[in-house]
Amino acid sequence: MSQGPWTSASGVSAELTVTANTALTRLDSAHEGVVPTLEGFMLPAILGEVRTSWKGRIEDVRAECTRLEGALKTAGKEFGEVDQRVKDGFGALHPGGADAEHRADKGR
Repeated sequence: MSQGPWTSASGVSAELTVTANTALTRLDSAHEGVVPTLEGFMLPAILGEVRTSWKGRIEDVRAECTRLEGALKTAGKEFGEVDQRVKDGFGALHPGGADAEHRADKGR
């Protein structure tokens, strides 16, 4: 069935969502305490801009992975159902089903 690759890709998207969450947590942790200890320098402002920029990018990746996870699951389900209907259709056309015809062709 075609469902396998779509379901697998959906799982990868879910894993990437978790990874993005971990990255956001680490980014926040890495910046804890940095700004107050460097007051009076331009560095805290620059670090704040970099943090905000990266945080936005990671949040966008996380949102896209979450969206893709659902879309890929849906595709897997729909393709799996189509494959089954096609297989059932061939089975109705040929006695013994499509598998029997395939075996007969191999024996020739």
